[in-house]
Amino acid sequence: MSMDMCAERRRKVADGLMRTDMEAIVLSHPANFYYFTGVWLESGERLSALAVFADGRCFAVVHEMFADPAAAMGVPVHTWRDGEDPYRLLTSLMADSHRMIGVDGTLPQDTCSHGCMYPKGLRFNWVMPW
Repeated sequence: MSMDMCAERRRKVADGLMRTDMEAIVLSHPANFYYFTGVWLESGERLSALAVFADGRCFAVVHEMFADPAAAMGVPVHTWRDGEDPYRLLTSLMADSHRMIGVDGTLPQDTCSHGCMYPKGLRFNWVMPW
């Protein structure tokens, strides 16, 4: 799978977000992550997520052990270590968002809604990306 193809897929998602009330979508299901990045990660219980914003910005959050393969994605990559809270990292990187954030069905809703301190105004909505 080419990185150009993945970039085009992310652009289409961003374009689609412009027609919704969502500012961004967070994709963490392994198949969704692969489809939009071209990188398959066997991250198990460790969070690997791609955020795509309506304005075209993207970034990924992955465990530090996946930094090398994630570097091939062509988007900024933010890493976390065991003992750190990847959900807090993810939400802190979205702190400038002021509208709804779509999330695919794999992020545990109770973790995001109770385990994180959301920046003011940040709301999540569980959706399917297509």
